[in-house]
Amino acid sequence: MPKAFTDDEREAIRARLRLAARELVPTLGVRRTRVSELARAAGISKGAFYLFYASKEALLVEVLLEDEAAARAEVTATLDGVDRQEAIATLVHLWFSAVQRYPVLQVLAQPGEMDALLGVLPPETLAEALADDDRFFLGLLAPLQAEGWLDGVDLATVVRLPRVAFALHQSRALVGEDRFEAVSALLAESLALRLARRSPDDAEQTP
Repeated sequence: MPKAFTDDEREAIRARLRLAARELVPTLGVRRTRVSELARAAGISKGAFYLFYASKEALLVEVLLEDEAAARAEVTATLDGVDRQEAIATLVHLWFSAVQRYPVLQVLAQPGEMDALLGVLPPETLAEALADDDRFFLGLLAPLQAEGWLDGVDLATVVRLPRVAFALHQSRALVGEDRFEAVSALLAESLALRLARRSPDDAEQTP
């Protein structure tokens, strides 16, 4: 029977498990990473692993949420105090570069890996995560539109663009490795130019 852990031990073990997931999943992928390997890296038994997470996929979701919190903090800090047009361009480029900055996302963008993760999770887990992303980006974009930026665009559509950016990475092989970065940059630049449009009345009022 797995031993009982103190609160401090539990917190430390969860941190070690998240670290183990960050080290193993980018190398092995979701499907080939085993609970026994995660447990061994964290210094616990395989049986004890299930005292902390229901599955390796549940652990990975927590790692992703941790990365998402860091990404949101990065976005908020980057946009703070910058020119509005620059803020829009920066936000779009962050969408298209997120996968490169987070190794676990790189894994999930590979064929079959996202399916391996989602196949064992409740459908509402993904639905709520996507809805939460939409709310976050809507909170960033709505004030910009209120100032006259993003003229003529539907914000409910714009907040889905990060999903398109991720889907592009999932089609990396189809796009071609030799042209992927150029295609991604061109799409980001084109979107940034379109979203940075201002309504004529607001543009005329700009000193």
